[in-house]
Amino acid sequence: MIDLLKNLIEDYLNSLPEPEEMDKIEKVSALRHNIGNITEIELDEHLIKFIYEKDDVTAVLRNLLFIQKIMYAEKKGIHFDLEAEQKRFLSDFVELADIKKQKETDRIKKYKNPYSKILTKIDNEELITEIDLITKILSDKDVPYETRNEIIMSLLKYNDKNKETPKIEIKKEVKLSEEELSQLLSKYSYDINQIKENNIKVILNEGNYDNIKQTLEKLRSCSFNFVREQSDLFTIILVYSNADVLTNIEKIAMEEGFPIRLLETLKNVFVPKRTSRVISTDYKKLIVASGYENFLEIVDILKRKKVDVKEALKNAQTLFRMSPTRIKDNIKAFELYGLRKKDDIGLSTHSWMTAPDLMGVCDKFIELGMYEYIERYHSKLTLSPDNLCFYRIYYCQTNHIPYYHHTENSSFLRKDVYGVGSDFINIHNLKEAKNVCKTFDISKRPYIDSILTESKNNTLSEIVFQNKVLAQLEKYKKNNYVYDFDGRLISRLKVLRLAETILKNGINIDQDILLYIMTYDSIITEEEINKIRQIIDTFNYGKELK
Repeated sequence: MIDLLKNLIEDYLNSLPEPEEMDKIEKVSALRHNIGNITEIELDEHLIKFIYEKDDVTAVLRNLLFIQKIMYAEKKGIHFDLEAEQKRFLSDFVELADIKKQKETDRIKKYKNPYSKILTKIDNEELITEIDLITKILSDKDVPYETRNEIIMSLLKYNDKNKETPKIEIKKEVKLSEEELSQLLSKYSYDINQIKENNIKVILNEGNYDNIKQTLEKLRSCSFNFVREQSDLFTIILVYSNADVLTNIEKIAMEEGFPIRLLETLKNVFVPKRTSRVISTDYKKLIVASGYENFLEIVDILKRKKVDVKEALKNAQTLFRMSPTRIKDNIKAFELYGLRKKDDIGLSTHSWMTAPDLMGVCDKFIELGMYEYIERYHSKLTLSPDNLCFYRIYYCQTNHIPYYHHTENSSFLRKDVYGVGSDFINIHNLKEAKNVCKTFDISKRPYIDSILTESKNNTLSEIVFQNKVLAQLEKYKKNNYVYDFDGRLISRLKVLRLAETILKNGINIDQDILLYIMTYDSIITEEEINKIRQIIDTFNYGKELK
């Protein structure tokens, strides 16, 4: 396994760009000073792949070679003007090259020497303590979970062999025989025959005698009676949990008034973080990610937001399978968009905390004139921003078709519009939706897109409120959430959020960028885009407005 680790590191080092590759990309990056010098750049498929990574390399190369020919003709005195789209394409090419140059430069600085050092240590049979770096490369190389653990265990043995104490916490191993396990279980009124045969192997191979004994002692509490009925959960708790974890969970359950049984489908809640465990390949393992620390953080978040933890466990268990970071980000976004917990709606609406892109969905509803709808139906915030229901609503609005289902006290989306068991107006996928609704996508800006994708602002700072270009939009402000351009609604918060990201990356907002962020991910026609363009073309973008 140490040899496998060595091979993985060597492969990684070989994946770092060669000096000549960096020279090529440096030349492209330098084009910002004289775009005409593209005629001197050697364009090849490998260079394009290096810069664009996932895009259609053939199409990109074809466009660049065509532009190169036009500019070569210019140098020979034959006058051709580049079209606006070609200029933008060339500009994006240079910007992407710049990003790639920086990314690869950082990667070389950060990892080349440290990984080379690890290889030297392996060759010299020295102590290897760079556990974090090794874990990173195993993850980056998508090494299977079992193999990762085997490598880590081999690393521990390697360090032990070299008579050094590794700086890694390991679980002290005290092996049990099946007879010892049976006797220990019997002492606490458990019958080994009620445990699945494979789970017995898990306990014997991965269990720690002292930990099992202390855990069984804790399981005597009547709060944990239900664990007896579930062989998998029982095994997970014996092997991966401990008495301290169980005691703390019991304390939380008593404080919040819920039976611990509500956690039985959330098995990883009982598993704290661990740095290593015993690995064997002669049985089917119970692989459970640690979730105890996340559970504690999520409970704390809910309590601070005055959400009933018991009700959340009953009605919104998905919350406890989420990253606490996502929940906190969604709470910030929820508050940014002026939404508030509605006491009369019910706890199930707290599913919005699990939303994959809460701000994107809010923007879609706002631009459809449905802000009041999401104020009432928070659960709809869990939709994906490209859900076809948004196109169905847009089509209904445009063609004056009712899209609400009315009851005595409320109005909610009709099932066929929402997409439940429907075959609505030939909208079965995104392509058909755009055709049916006659919507238009503004030309992509790869460099800008990469910035907007990497940064999702859920707060706003003075940088946007002091920007004089953005200030000119405010006369079209209908309320805190909407700009109204002669009936065409644009999410104000979307524009400000994206503008903040752009500004923080040192980019000034000109007509093109303003139009781009205003229509970003909007369901919009070309006619509506042109109407907005005509309005913002009248703005002042002078240098004094930066």
